[in-house]
Amino acid sequence: MIEFAIQLNVVKMIVDHVKIPVTADIESGYGEDDQTIFCSRIERR
Repeated sequence: MIEFAIQLNVVKMIVDHVKIPVTADIESGYGEDDQTIFCSRIERR
């Protein structure tokens, strides 16, 4: 599994280089436990 931060960076690079809307289906990308999921949500704000 790819780390969430890496997935987010890849999506950001794509968004930065195209002029069309981008969606990303990141399944299981938030974390494997409650604390990791919580922290990843706080970091993105």
